[in-house]
Amino acid sequence: VYYKKGTEVWGTPLDCNPILNGIKNNPLNENQVIVVPNPFTEYATIIVNNYTLFSELTFNLFDVSGKKIRSLIFSKKELILAKKELRSGIYFYQISDENFRFFETGKILVE
Repeated sequence: VYYKKGTEVWGTPLDCNPILNGIKNNPLNENQVIVVPNPFTEYATIIVNNYTLFSELTFNLFDVSGKKIRSLIFSKKELILAKKELRSGIYFYQISDENFRFFETGKILVE
């Protein structure tokens, strides 16, 4: 949650443009995140290259309206994303460390 009124600010702003557009914020980090298979029917594996540089990463999943659907914290190279209650369609993800030194966005298709 982000709030700003005058000089009073709290929370962390979320820039939805890269999430909804699928635009990478850091073009130097191409292929840092790989999703296989994509599209997926039951499970997808999210693989983060150079994950050892970070103690913990956060995976956020958004629907096409920008609503956060899931938020998962992980500390290994791979994260398994289960379909569960996700409907077929397009979703967008954001992966970051707590200080946004690592920040990647992308698109996931659910069949």
